[in-house]
Amino acid sequence: MFRLSNIAMVLGTLFLMSSGGCGFINTASEITFGAESFPAMSQEMNYPSVDQLVGLDGEGEIPGLPSSLNQGTMAHLVGALGVGGECGKSLDLDQGELGASVIAAEFMLAACTEDARCSDLCPDDFLGLNARTKLEMILMQAKQAKEIGSLLPEGSEDAIVQIRFQIKALDFFQGEGSNREITNDHIKDFRMYLGTPGVEPILFLGPKDLKLIRESALAAEESDSKEKRFERYELPREHPVTQKIISDILEGNDVVISVEQGFKINRESLYDLRLSPAGVYQSLQPEVVINAIEATTSGLSGN
Repeated sequence: MFRLSNIAMVLGTLFLMSSGGCGFINTASEITFGAESFPAMSQEMNYPSVDQLVGLDGEGEIPGLPSSLNQGTMAHLVGALGVGGECGKSLDLDQGELGASVIAAEFMLAACTEDARCSDLCPDDFLGLNARTKLEMILMQAKQAKEIGSLLPEGSEDAIVQIRFQIKALDFFQGEGSNREITNDHIKDFRMYLGTPGVEPILFLGPKDLKLIRESALAAEESDSKEKRFERYELPREHPVTQKIISDILEGNDVVISVEQGFKINRESLYDLRLSPAGVYQSLQPEVVINAIEATTSGLSGN
């Protein structure tokens, strides 16, 4: 990793070496802006309480159910929604609790029962809970984007060769403190999508990745190595999401992305899981990789 203040010196050195025809430096020409340049996106998003989701926060009661379901399970939630005649619910969350970088937060769910009215929200005859979380956040502040952009000659957008994320944690949990329990094994059909304003999101992670990331995080915790390795995932360079991120960096704008997670919980698991306290924790370290040779040669050729 390199600090932003060191990059100009490196680029200057590579400029002189590339103009001298030193082709061997191509193998060492990539520079990564990562943890030392901007912070990881680490958020712990707690689900809304059952009472919030079914309207039992003092404004009314559902016949046949307790006046509060805050200590209930997800099975109680599905039952309460069914009794109330609702298939799904969507709530905006208080992003202030998630950190200054979060612009908006949303939690959506659908109670999947035998009720035919809910079939549109519960594909493939799925029974259980179909849920989705969405966070819109600032990946990189304008000041940071301008610092990177200022190191690149005009017209050298090809010098940004990778936008990737080092994922240090991706855990579904319930309970607090020493009683916290990771509930990833109950999560089915996990999907993570990354998007940017005005651009269709890209499928970024799938079900196998949830298990892989958890295993890698545990291995890193147990490792005595000074350099702990975590899973890295790269956005396709030519995808519109990646192109928008690169464009915002070069233009010196705030770089905003959305992180959306879709998942299901089978009916047989609903009694094992609570909705409060529970939620999902994620820690994504953005990394911007620059090919210094491309940057310097772009300056030389005037492209």
